[in-house]
Amino acid sequence: MQSVNILRVVIGTLFGIVLVLPPGGLRAAQTVSASHPFPYPPALRPQVEFWQRVFTTSRQTVILHDNVHMMVYKELDFQPLYEAHADRPRTLARLRKQRVEREIRHIRTTLRKLHRASRTTRLTAEERRIKRLFSDIPGSRKFLRAAAEGRVRSQTGIGEKFRQGIQISGRYLDEMEAIFRQAGLPVELTRLPLVESTFNINAYSKAGAAGVWQFIRSTGRLFMRVDGLIDERRDPLLSAQAAAKLLKANYDRLGTWPLAITAYNHGQAGMVRAVRKLGTTDIARIIRSYKSRRFGFASRNFYPEFLAALEVEKNATAYFGEIKRDAPFRYDEVALDGYLSLGVAARCANISTERLIEFNPALGRSIRRGRRFIPSGYRLRLPDGTADYFRRQYAALDINSHTVQPGQTLDIIAQRYRTSVKALQELNHIPNVNFIRVGQRLRLPQTKAPTVVAQAPATPAPSQPTQPESGPSDDAHTVQHGQTLDIIAQRHGTTVEALQELNHIPNANFIRAGQRLRLPQSQAPTAIAQTSVAPAPPHTAQPEAIPQAPTDSAQAPVTTTSSQPEAAPQTPTVMAQAPVAPAPSHTPQPESSRSDYAHTLQHGQTL
Repeated sequence: MQSVNILRVVIGTLFGIVLVLPPGGLRAAQTVSASHPFPYPPALRPQVEFWQRVFTTSRQTVILHDNVHMMVYKELDFQPLYEAHADRPRTLARLRKQRVEREIRHIRTTLRKLHRASRTTRLTAEERRIKRLFSDIPGSRKFLRAAAEGRVRSQTGIGEKFRQGIQISGRYLDEMEAIFRQAGLPVELTRLPLVESTFNINAYSKAGAAGVWQFIRSTGRLFMRVDGLIDERRDPLLSAQAAAKLLKANYDRLGTWPLAITAYNHGQAGMVRAVRKLGTTDIARIIRSYKSRRFGFASRNFYPEFLAALEVEKNATAYFGEIKRDAPFRYDEVALDGYLSLGVAARCANISTERLIEFNPALGRSIRRGRRFIPSGYRLRLPDGTADYFRRQYAALDINSHTVQPGQTLDIIAQRYRTSVKALQELNHIPNVNFIRVGQRLRLPQTKAPTVVAQAPATPAPSQPTQPESGPSDDAHTVQHGQTLDIIAQRHGTTVEALQELNHIPNANFIRAGQRLRLPQSQAPTAIAQTSVAPAPPHTAQPEAIPQAPTDSAQAPVTTTSSQPEAAPQTPTVMAQAPVAPAPSHTPQPESSRSDYAHTLQHGQTL
């Protein structure tokens, strides 16, 4: 095992030299060439080699190391433990943790002994080996400092994840490289997701960073749409465009790629302070000497990790054997000219909702759960070659009715379709607004378009004056029956999080009818945006292949693009569905005879 590790380090070192040598060989490498965007200072070699080791070591191995000079004290092989307790993960985690902690205590004890040792002190073979690790480090207290609390660190190998990340990267790298090349940036920067997330599109950190590029919400909003409906951080390609903009801004401000890449983790302002404080742009000196509460282990190692990822990815076969990368991601895009539910969109594309989400990972949780529509203007991705089929199926939909979904009230439905509760009552002969049932089909005024509440400016447009609810002022709202924080946030052009923070509400589900909520003073109640729509064409005899009528109304898409125009379109199999007849006029019944399908909302209840 030890000989294999030594061979791996030697191979890694040789490849590392090949990676960073500019034209001209070793002599040219002694100075930083302006034509070489990613310099590899000798002082960073221990860190780069350490991360090469982590990226190529199994997850069943834990590396114990010094977190400043990055020398490795020991590798712990937990494969026998994994095999013995494969069906008992809690026992495995407990035993693994106990052994790691025991080994760390032993290493710290050895370091303290080396600090006290004299020339005549007899040392074991292991103690002499650890002493040699510090032979190039000056100072009489180096062992004592290395024995400090938290200085000996454990790092689990991620070889399996890194290999899988290289495989997955095949889906996106072609388009990512095109994005960075168009922005005038080095295409090697597209390997940063190997460091950030190993190309896991579902990655979500404890700090709230999401997606393969690991944007936190505040930074993501500078370059992308990040809200309750759409979170573009989760889309590898949309977030790649944002990453290119952020990295370019970092480089324009800091002047070198090592600093710009480190700023991707630490922040541009933080790196400006580091340069100003030390008076240098030398990344090795900054990593070694800059002291800041926020410039911790992750920031100090971010650029060395990037160099290590470049080396391992470039020479993946030498480390992992043959890897068959995923085929490039090909798709069509349809720009929606109206609002559309996920279920209807999937039926029009003749694919499952899960498959549609795979193509559109930016769709938010409320859309995935069917509570909200895909917004107008969204560029919906579809399987390659299916855009024309999607448009034909959409054109056959009945857009003049709505099927009541769980949790919906007439008030919610009226908001969505830019109409009034009274108009829906009259058109559908509903004497009591509380008497609607899940699955009931409602006729809609034909002149209205489906919509969700838009994030409008604080001052409503003159053509759509704001109509406040009964009771609310510009900075307060009284909760009505059936309302949720989400509905209230939409109506007043704010967010659920802002309402929770302002009103000290720890759980968004715990509000009651009659409760008075404070509103952000800069937000006034917003009007509901209406999307213009051409009248639906008259329905004549329909062919057999007509999709089932949707549960929500929608607008026809108007613009189609493709990520691979030259591909021949493929026509999916049409699923034959009988057209749904309009619901007959409903005659109101006494409450006692309707108890099997109706419920009157009580005080404090929501559907």
